[in-house]
Amino acid sequence: MRFATATGLIGYVKSTLIQPILITHWCKLLFLSTGLLCCTSCQDGQQISVKKLFYPDGKLKVAATLQGQQLHGRTTRYYPSGAIESIAEWSKGKRTGLTRFYYPNGRLRDSSLFTHDTLTGAWRYYRNGILQEVQQHAKDRPFVCTVLFDSTGKRTESHTYDLHGEHLYMQTYDSEGHADAGHLSPILEVRDTIAWGEKYQGSIRFGYSLTNKATLLVGRRLGLDRKAADRYPLLDTVLVVPQSPDGRFYFAYLPTRSGINTFAYKFLQPGSPWDALPKDSLSVDQLSSSHRFLVRKPIHE
Repeated sequence: MRFATATGLIGYVKSTLIQPILITHWCKLLFLSTGLLCCTSCQDGQQISVKKLFYPDGKLKVAATLQGQQLHGRTTRYYPSGAIESIAEWSKGKRTGLTRFYYPNGRLRDSSLFTHDTLTGAWRYYRNGILQEVQQHAKDRPFVCTVLFDSTGKRTESHTYDLHGEHLYMQTYDSEGHADAGHLSPILEVRDTIAWGEKYQGSIRFGYSLTNKATLLVGRRLGLDRKAADRYPLLDTVLVVPQSPDGRFYFAYLPTRSGINTFAYKFLQPGSPWDALPKDSLSVDQLSSSHRFLVRKPIHE
């Protein structure tokens, strides 16, 4: 391991610094270095120092600013070519400020804004210099909004998720960037496996309050209505479920066979004609879908 020298060097300390930096859901940068501690100044009675890690050929790999034993200030990571790979800002051991990642050619790959280790602003992802995705985070909002763009940078769709990752809402855009009707996403709360003789039960909810009262129809399969290809009629209806005061739709029924079963459902909501897409983006009229589940065979089979 090679170490740098610096004017005003007062000594070096052999230590191991392991600090994970979570930048996105899928990208983790791990700083692991044993290096030279170079004193540059003091703040609040603690030394401000820079610790550096080098590649075997002597090129700089990581330069991290510390206050005492905590990351404080800018940390920069480099590709073997010498190009900057990432720049992160820290404050007393917590990510605070802008974090940026770069492609080897120097173009920005993504950027994110942190406050005290929490992603609180927008995360932006670029490909070939063109914005492809934006995730908007806010501490005072119980959801995350994601906007997707095409290869030319035009907005194509946006999605809203709650903090548990459940999809709540989808908005699409036409070729001119104008918003089409939005769509609420049902959140199904059920088990995927039950025993023979047990009721299949659970609930469906939405991330937003519905504008009008809706009714849930439960059946065993969906069919294709050839008169309206975008509508799927419910077949073998077994339940008609009103909305409960807590906003959920609770259901329970006995499957008629073991093995793989289908739970099919459809919503009806007054105020929206069945043969036209609802203009109200918070309407669920004619929304239908299905979910497969397993009924374990009885013991005597």
